[in-house]
Amino acid sequence: MAKEEKWLDLSHHNTVTSWDDIAKNFDGVILKCTEGNDFVDPKFAEYYAGATKAGLKVQAYHFARFANETDAQLEADFFIKTLAGKALYNDEAVLDIEADDNKLDKATLTGCVMSFSKELSKKADLKTVVYSYPNFLKTELNKFNLPVWLADYSSDGSYTDELSKDYEIVMVQYTSSGKATGVSGNVDLDRRVIAQLSQVTDKPKTEPKPKPKDDGLLKNGDTGSKVKAAQSKLIALGYYKGKVDGIFGPQTEAAVKAFQKAQKIQVDGIIGPDTQKHLDSAKAPKPGGGTYTVKSGDTLSEIGAAHNVDWHDIAELNDIKGPKYVIKVGQKLKLPSGAKQSATKTYTVKKGDTLSGIGVDLEVDWHDIAKLNGIKAPYVIQPGQKLKYKK
Repeated sequence: MAKEEKWLDLSHHNTVTSWDDIAKNFDGVILKCTEGNDFVDPKFAEYYAGATKAGLKVQAYHFARFANETDAQLEADFFIKTLAGKALYNDEAVLDIEADDNKLDKATLTGCVMSFSKELSKKADLKTVVYSYPNFLKTELNKFNLPVWLADYSSDGSYTDELSKDYEIVMVQYTSSGKATGVSGNVDLDRRVIAQLSQVTDKPKTEPKPKPKDDGLLKNGDTGSKVKAAQSKLIALGYYKGKVDGIFGPQTEAAVKAFQKAQKIQVDGIIGPDTQKHLDSAKAPKPGGGTYTVKSGDTLSEIGAAHNVDWHDIAELNDIKGPKYVIKVGQKLKLPSGAKQSATKTYTVKKGDTLSGIGVDLEVDWHDIAKLNGIKAPYVIQPGQKLKYKK
């Protein structure tokens, strides 16, 4: 028999009074993170920290406002940037698509959904779950091959039964006026059917995994002095910004993944022999790569990419703290040794080219190409146009 988990979704419109009470009655929470390309839910960071500390499974959602596929990619990038490496349960993120303010046709809107999903997969290795209402799915979108979180307020679940023929329904929001101990007022309640999910590995909270024997690995759920040592090393290297508490949780796992990715070794969030060897030999960044003056619109990740260094190293050298990693126009940043000044090259636009496609081919962030060439939204380029890029 399928196991149903109890979830609820929260935003700044909800007031949380006790995360511990929520954790006693629910398995997970889905938090609003962003909307459009400029709104960050003011409670996201606080609620993520509280839910994670309480041991809840956590996912995040983005409310769509895009008008075309380029907008969809930009909104996905904004969502990824706001997440700032925070781990999400089952590596899933939710796209909330329930409004079509731009009156797009079904094919165009569906294309935007798929572009958003592809950007999440490419840039953050996240899977996309689409949240919507039955009528919106049937009248505003073409069928797509992504799992669905369905708002089904019918008393008998008839919409879920009907749409299950076309979609993999992984979550059902069954009321917007529920009650939950630990949350003031009404709250959206959801149920998640574990048997329907293709890649969920966690067992239900009522059936905890037996404690494994020491296999020499450090992974999510482990505790102790070895975890503390790893956290201290990751702090020194600029990857971990949390407490050295000896608890291997989502934040530590995300730091390990970032380190593994930078070292170009297997990215699994587990400290095994190979990752430990790289941690032992890795050295904290040292100055010696010159300086860089921050310009309008710059981000640490873009500066790091332009100089072929890890942006975490730049943050560490300049004592820039997370989670926001704020830099200011005119600020002089010390660069780590080995930083290179990127050479400016040119690319001639061909028929059918897009900025994002050119970026993929050149292995350069297309936003950097747009910025360098003064190209603004809606990011129109013409065949024969010569574009400058740095690499």
